[in-house]
Amino acid sequence: SSLKVFFELARCRKEELLVCFLNLAKAFDRVDRKKLIEVLRMKGYSEKIVSVLQDIY
Repeated sequence: SSLKVFFELARCRKEELLVCFLNLAKAFDRVDRKKLIEVLRMKGYSEKIVSVLQDIY
């Protein structure tokens, strides 16, 4: 799997690897997504984070 590749690469390079699993299936099911993106930008979240959330929804 892709995750194994990342683990092996980090091990070979002797680098730390952080992994986070999120189940967002119902996290934002009742949220106005356009408003969420607007608020994230207003609060100063990085465009990378905002973009990831837009891609998910």
